[in-house]
Amino acid sequence: MLDRASSRSLLQAVKTADSLESVDIKKAICLLDEQADFWQANNGRSHLTASCWVLSPSLDAILLLHHRKLDRWLQPGGHIETDDNSWLEAALREAREETGIDDFQQLVPGIFDFDIHTIPARGKISQHQHYDARFLLQAEQSEIRFSDESNDLQWFSPDKAASLIGGDPVMDRMLAKTRRFMQSRKR
Repeated sequence: MLDRASSRSLLQAVKTADSLESVDIKKAICLLDEQADFWQANNGRSHLTASCWVLSPSLDAILLLHHRKLDRWLQPGGHIETDDNSWLEAALREAREETGIDDFQQLVPGIFDFDIHTIPARGKISQHQHYDARFLLQAEQSEIRFSDESNDLQWFSPDKAASLIGGDPVMDRMLAKTRRFMQSRKR
């Protein structure tokens, strides 16, 4: 189970890239302070989630899935389960389930990007917000297998990924961070 103290430490250590990310971090810390079941998806309210921004073994492509329910290209990720002991553990579990890749290497310590986004109402589930910690990972293999939660799963160059998911300030921020990371590795 995710604990409040380690979640707070991870959030406080984030080097924010812009004012939107800074505001989202502050809101997440407030959520930790105000909500006892801050990580549980079944709480009927906003909650923490975990995802990962996965780079190829050669660090030249980004793995995106076409989410069946949201009908959008996104990074792998999802809800935190009772057996997950950390945000990273939840993100790795989701990545394995959604990509068929077994092994990953975390490329930067801590949270790579943080965002709060709205999930629309669907059936008995009311509209709510996901407070999403994203971790930067490198896949140990390029072979992939998508789950029944997705319509598709593919590796994309940063430029192609930008054409699919760009225009959203948060996705543009993650793409910019990724490009900077890729450039730093080429030196």
